[in-house]
Amino acid sequence: MFYVLRCIRPKIRRQLQILRDKGILEFKGKGRYGVR
Repeated sequence: MFYVLRCIRPKIRRQLQILRDKGILEFKGKGRYGVR
């Protein structure tokens, strides 16, 4: 279970960054994102 979380979290973080770069999400700090 721990291995799965360790693998998934970086992938989720990367997808959030991609959506931020496309202007769909807005980074609000401390790991929080909001929809634009």
